[in-house]
Amino acid sequence: MQDKVFCTICQNEKPSRFCGQCKKETSNFFKKELVETINLSASLEGGVKRGEISWAHFPIAYTIILTLFVGIISLLEIICWILRVELIIGLSILFFYLCFFNDYFRKKIVWFFSKSKEHMEKIKKK
Repeated sequence: MQDKVFCTICQNEKPSRFCGQCKKETSNFFKKELVETINLSASLEGGVKRGEISWAHFPIAYTIILTLFVGIISLLEIICWILRVELIIGLSILFFYLCFFNDYFRKKIVWFFSKSKEHMEKIKKK
């Protein structure tokens, strides 16, 4: 934002206290705000290249989640065995996508493992 000085008598822009058009020196100058709009069109893209440690968490999480769900599905004897096999295959594909390709789910996996490493064990003295 830039301020320009104008004469109160003739309303023309003045660089100094002396008005060239009115031929007067006046202290009654006022400032008018000049708003300039600047249109910037820039886009930023970025990403995170995962290291070996965080990539090691994804197969572990995949194995744990899939084992839990396969165990739950195998306990459901109401469902016929063909439907159980289809559910296991479908969940395997779904969890594979979530653990290895979905950004949000991978961030949550890394967050969970990071939080579990930061957890402090309390030691009680007797």
